Amino acid sequence: MVEYWGHFRIVLGTLVGGALGFYVMHKAELQYQAKIRSEIAKLEQEERLREQIQSGSSGETLISD
Repeated sequence: MVEYWGHFRIVLGTLVGGALGFYVMHKAELQYQAKIRSEIAKLEQEERLREQIQSGSSGETLISD
């Protein structure tokens, strides 16, 4: 009977640990995706601003580092 509870604890710990690990990684992935999306939106906005400046500069080119 004692051996049964030992196996039960190992299996239960494995399942709960796996579920917890999946949940944590899922949350981390969602936060990473949100961060990347905001960075992409920021870069797209900067690109649109550069295009507006270049189109309004009457043929002059901007040099940036």
